[in-house]
Amino acid sequence: MLRAMASVLWLDFDSVALAEPLTPRFIAEFGDPEPEDSVRSPEEVVIAAVDSSGLADEEMTDFVVRHATPADGLIELWDWVHWNGWHMAVGGVTFELLLDPVLNGASLDRVARHCGRTDMLYRRRLRFLSPRGVEIRSNFSAAYLGSYKSAGDFVVYVGGDPRRAKDAEAGHVVLAGPRLAAELTAYSGELRIWDNLGDVRAHLEKEAHLWQASFSSTTAAGG
Repeated sequence: MLRAMASVLWLDFDSVALAEPLTPRFIAEFGDPEPEDSVRSPEEVVIAAVDSSGLADEEMTDFVVRHATPADGLIELWDWVHWNGWHMAVGGVTFELLLDPVLNGASLDRVARHCGRTDMLYRRRLRFLSPRGVEIRSNFSAAYLGSYKSAGDFVVYVGGDPRRAKDAEAGHVVLAGPRLAAELTAYSGELRIWDNLGDVRAHLEKEAHLWQASFSSTTAAGG
């Protein structure tokens, strides 16, 4: 049986789902102080921060409780997604010990989550796995965005971090914060700008059905 096309709303974790980015704060507090970030991938920077942090589970939870606040309008945006038959995914170059408590605390247990995962043997280790289960150390979000598109899904990327322009360009439509939008001068798809999640929902309410119709007609024409 053929899988039905899904409409996916992808939210970048740090720049969209939170009032203030959490992963950069974790890196600033626990990361390697050596100035190598220009040659390391974002994934490698987070891996190094987890490796050097040495935090126990309860200390990690305390860090999230002290510093993480869901963005205003996140629940309302989920309501729109749910009632309109879309799928929401939250992802980014972060890891489950930061992401899961935020979404669980907001009762967003049905949201797909794409991030690095930790395990503990002798010490905590963070790995980023591709959709095929292969460990990767760069382009993590782009790999998952690409997997949705390869499956025939319609993807709307919502982000605000200008460093994630490559990820954003994987979306059929991009809803971008102003700083990200400034980096997307070569993007040829539909681009809309938002200042808050109320704007994101307003764009969806006004134009989502038009984007879906255009995507469906283009897909049908392409065979």
